[in-house]
Amino acid sequence: MKRAEVLLAGQVREFLSSLAPEAKKKLRAGIRGLESDQGDIKDLVDDLH
Repeated sequence: MKRAEVLLAGQVREFLSSLAPEAKKKLRAGIRGLESDQGDIKDLVDDLH
């Protein structure tokens, strides 16, 4: 299966860096899941405001 490339915008990277280690670990695991077509991307298709 082909993996998708997930690119994080600067706003997302800044948010990640502000999180506590455990929350950051969980969010990064979720992002890695998106690369393998796991998880729900419906809420992630619009720009962040």
